[in-house]
Amino acid sequence: MTPTFLRIAFVRSLGSFLLAAACVVAGCGRERPAPSGPYVPAPRAPVIILGLDTVRGDHLHAAGKRDIRTPYLDDLAADGVLFTRCQSTAPWTAPAFASVMTGLTTFRHGYVGGRHLKLDDALTTLAERLQGEGYRTGAFVSIDWLTPEFGMGQGFDRHLYLRTGGRKNGGLITDRGLAWLAEEGDGPAFLFLHYFDAHAPYTPPAPFDGMYYDGDPRGPGEPLIDFLRSDRNHAVDAVNRERMYDWLDGVTDWDYPVRQYAAGVSAVDHEVGRVVQALKAAGLYDQALIIAVGDHGEHLGEHDLWFTHAQPWQEVLQVPLVIKLPGGQFAGTVVGRRVSLLDVLPTVCGARGQPKPNDVDGRDLMEVLTAPDAAPPSLLLAGHGSRADDCWQTLVVDEWKLVVRWRDGTRREMLFDLTADPGETRDVAADHPARVAALRDELLRRIDPEQPVTLRPPLGDDHLSPAARRKLRSLGYIH
Repeated sequence: MTPTFLRIAFVRSLGSFLLAAACVVAGCGRERPAPSGPYVPAPRAPVIILGLDTVRGDHLHAAGKRDIRTPYLDDLAADGVLFTRCQSTAPWTAPAFASVMTGLTTFRHGYVGGRHLKLDDALTTLAERLQGEGYRTGAFVSIDWLTPEFGMGQGFDRHLYLRTGGRKNGGLITDRGLAWLAEEGDGPAFLFLHYFDAHAPYTPPAPFDGMYYDGDPRGPGEPLIDFLRSDRNHAVDAVNRERMYDWLDGVTDWDYPVRQYAAGVSAVDHEVGRVVQALKAAGLYDQALIIAVGDHGEHLGEHDLWFTHAQPWQEVLQVPLVIKLPGGQFAGTVVGRRVSLLDVLPTVCGARGQPKPNDVDGRDLMEVLTAPDAAPPSLLLAGHGSRADDCWQTLVVDEWKLVVRWRDGTRREMLFDLTADPGETRDVAADHPARVAALRDELLRRIDPEQPVTLRPPLGDDHLSPAARRKLRSLGYIH
């Protein structure tokens, strides 16, 4: 049985997630329709994408998390559009940002880990599309698998991976990215900045370290690490439990990592503010298309998963999405319908007056703003895993979520009612066989049940450096 203190921590974290969801429905994240009037495209608008690694969608102050300070993301939302229910395509960085950059599901782009750990050069990325339109393109990232070594440099004139010896480097990402943006060059700019500061280990930089915690993390009590390295932590089958939690050695207070995670979110928010301030100082803010978007969230005790992102439950799949349009159009709009990371690429096209590419899975969210009653639903498909005998696929349609788990030759299907049970605590598949069948048919129409991960051939891992291979293995992303 889970000890009392663990049940308390779980209830706290789950309660936080459900409270934020309730706020969206009840009022503190109330949907506000777009102001009336047509949208005026901006064909040559600067495009800035701020990648918020590991930031949960329910951890923005503007989305209802009132005990966390995210003033700069809140201000960006006030100047733009806040999507309170954006869903990722995967519970970890590589496949999620691959979907952002291609507009494709994980099954179609195939960059999912294991022996599928590189984005295929045959795919066309957002950077390549913008580069072809005369944009100069730059990416500044803080993690290996967003680099050219893993196929994620396609279309970038300048691509810099900033290694910092394990320290959080959001400030350096901002500094280098803004310096590149200030360089002279022909054409508008596309800048991608990737922030890792909310990711485990939860060691936010000063002055954010400890901003939400004033206790004694190593007071009397049972060490967290003993539990986290045990089978009671259901994340251990997806990560290297002997190294994943070293940073919590000696910690006994469950509040400490939860609050340090929140401090990391505020640290990322600070960097968003620095970018916005620099754009305003350069006279670029008003005309820019700025997108702040997460790749995945984090388990904080939900589903007996702790301080990682191991399985495709909603606390991990729900991510932030804020879009500030050129000229401040539709400022202050809050959209409560479910959208997807797949929609980012088509929306970058639509906001600049370009048609949606025919070969992508996402939709142009400008349709949601300009004709919400006629806008089609987003495809809410998420995949996880790199082997056909150990993987997940999930599909959400009309607030019903089908979860399919392939493992050791069996296929398990689960169904959750996200309206009545947003925490996914009750599998109701047995009560709704017809609904399960309909969702199964829709899911299997988009994947191959015999090869549910991807049909793309494995690329092997011979392109990885020994250091990159060791790092990925230590985090459980390859075996």
